Amino acid sequence: VDGNTQKGRDDTRRKILQDELSTEQKLLEEAKQNLAAGAPNPPIQQTIVVGKTQGGAPITQQVTRRNVAAYEEKMKALNDQVDLHQKNIDALNTEISKLK
Repeated sequence: VDGNTQKGRDDTRRKILQDELSTEQKLLEEAKQNLAAGAPNPPIQQTIVVGKTQGGAPITQQVTRRNVAAYEEKMKALNDQVDLHQKNIDALNTEISKLK
């Protein structure tokens, strides 16, 4: 393949990679916003006094005001999305840097 043909192919590849990079950067920002929006609503765990022993010591119980497992699952999924888009951006930057 002559130099001009290869340069044309490289330019096309660079353009495609740049477009993908731009898309991934937008998706990363969106994922970060979703993560930030989900974070302020953690489940609330409280220790409440439900009675007293005959000696007067309090009897306590842990109470969860929200579903902890669902919150943790949601936050993991949101973090996974951020990680995925960051990895994609890193990979695209690596590929772009290989083009001369």
